[in-house]
Order: sequence, then structure tokens, then C-alpha cells
Amino acid sequence: MEWKFWDRSPRVLTQKVTDALVSQFRLESPALDKLSLLQKSGTFSGRPVRLIRVYDPALLGDGGATTTRFEDLQEPGRHKAVLFEGHIEKEGTVVLIDRRPRPTLTEPAKAITGAPA
Repeated sequence: MEWKFWDRSPRVLTQKVTDALVSQFRLESPALDKLSLLQKSGTFSGRPVRLIRVYDPALLGDGGATTTRFEDLQEPGRHKAVLFEGHIEKEGTVVLIDRRPRPTLTEPAKAITGAPA
């Protein structure tokens, strides 16, 4: 997959991001197919990286129709759609942080993997 770094519009997950989600968080294909990726240039510990946010457009009131920039997911009420965020190092290593909401004791646990609660 060719990356167009100047194009910051939402896109399907890259293979490297998909592989990281599968290996680190044991997500399955049906759940991953619903997710989108936004990225932008940035720095981490003084190194140039690609900052990334993996989000679920269904968690946005408009289905993600107005989410076209990385910063759009910082707006009040829209940050809840961010499930993972992190960065991609220059050599391709993907670093992700899990931002999914944790189930409370009063609600049944429902994993993003679509597994029954």
C-alpha cells in the first residue's frame, strides 16, 4: 500500500496497523473492517513519526462524514470514537495505546472483537 502523507483524509487501516491491532490486542477481522485511520506528521521523543488515531466512525453521530482531519477527533463528543492512538516510527514500527472505554461493573462486558458478552 502506497502512503500519501499529504493526504490526511480518513482511510482504511494499513496492513502494519492491522497487524499491530491483531497481535497486541487480539482483534479479529470483522471488528477491524469497521475502523478508520487518521494520521499526521509529528514527533515523539524528538523523532519524526506519523501520529495515528484508529477510530470507529459508527461512534460519531454522523457516521464520520465530517471527520476529515486528525484534529477533528479532539472535539468534544468526538474523542469517544478513538479506540487506539499512537505513532508509526520511521522504520515502520507501530506503537499503539488502547483508548477503548472499560466496562463498568453494572454493564455487561462487550469487546470490540464482537465476542458475545
